[in-house]
Amino acid sequence: MKVNQINIFFLLAALFLIRLPPFYFFLIDIDIFTSHNFTRLLILISFIFLNLILYKSKDKILHKKKIFYLLLIYFFTQSLSVFGAKNINSFLLIYKNLFFSLMFFFISFFIINKNLIKTVFKILILTSFINVIYQLSFYFFSDQIRSYLDLILYKPHLQFLYYLHEKNKYFVDSFDELIIPGLIYYIIKTRKKFNKFLIIFLLLSVIFITFLSNSRTKFILLLFSLFCSFFIFKKNFKRLVLLFLFIFIFFYSFNLLLSSKIKFNVIDRMLLKEEIDVKTIKSRFNYWREALDIGKSSFLIGVGLGNYFDNLTEVSKKANLNNVIAPYKFIVIDDPHNLFFSTFANSGILGLISFSLLVVCFFINDLHSIIYLRRNIYLYIFLVFFWGMFIHAFFNPWMYYSFLSLFFFIRGVIEKINFR
Repeated sequence: MKVNQINIFFLLAALFLIRLPPFYFFLIDIDIFTSHNFTRLLILISFIFLNLILYKSKDKILHKKKIFYLLLIYFFTQSLSVFGAKNINSFLLIYKNLFFSLMFFFISFFIINKNLIKTVFKILILTSFINVIYQLSFYFFSDQIRSYLDLILYKPHLQFLYYLHEKNKYFVDSFDELIIPGLIYYIIKTRKKFNKFLIIFLLLSVIFITFLSNSRTKFILLLFSLFCSFFIFKKNFKRLVLLFLFIFIFFYSFNLLLSSKIKFNVIDRMLLKEEIDVKTIKSRFNYWREALDIGKSSFLIGVGLGNYFDNLTEVSKKANLNNVIAPYKFIVIDDPHNLFFSTFANSGILGLISFSLLVVCFFINDLHSIIYLRRNIYLYIFLVFFWGMFIHAFFNPWMYYSFLSLFFFIRGVIEKINFR
């Protein structure tokens, strides 16, 4: 099946924009002009063109991949949850995110080929550079650049960033730590000194931001990424040891120099040095318990996508409303912080079963590829990225557009590499 260059451009442009913080095109403060809304348009056009090509070519590939049937069943169970929804607007908001993300899976599977896989990875690295510069600038120069950010960035994103800032957290969910195996691969492979310098700078910056972020999830993803790197590049074990020894010395020295500014970091949070860190862990269990109760109240089809908050008790609702960032109010906890509990609460046992089957299929496919297929370094890199995002969703909200779209795009790439 031949894919035209326009489809390829739309796919890669959508990936590039999704990986960046949402911003306003033309500096017009209207939702329709945001970069993420533009990606939805790119995905929709690409999806329509692709279906026309598939129809003309009469390609039977859809019938050869059971994953498409499982995705269809999963989408059906999520759609069915509308009959349990109290808040239709909230349902449609999340449903829209899921709908476009599944389309992104579809077009990534059909458009991505062997030559484009490297291009996709380069886009991930380029956007990581941009994300790193953005986060470092926000941490060190937030007062100086705040007026520019207010003008450029999507307001809800910026509000959440300021909210995290109030809690001494400095990060965006760009998942740059999951690109580390790919960075190590480039460091080992490339012979150009300047390119190697840039990649090492990016690697150090990603780890440094994780250290500053005060996000335990980011730290867990960092450890996961480093562990997988040792597995992937075990033949280069000595070089890896030297690299990580250099990183350790660098950050130990950096921590001493900035000790007056960095008074509390992610290591302190992992060691539970503050009472609030213990409370947030306990609160996760409360969210999960409430999600179970909500799911049981509409056992078969759930209470509807995006309706978790609407079904909380009044006490929980008040506890989860926050107006730290005047004059805006927004819901801090609108998800039980776990993809399985979230799925059960929102779409019931039918949704949970369909999603679990999907995850099991992903896992079996990946395990088969690792054991039986010829070593493919890009497959390993994308596997780390995908399952790292899965780990993130195990402890955090996940039904938002920038996560879902990237999650299913990466899965589409993996399924294409695995396709036999």
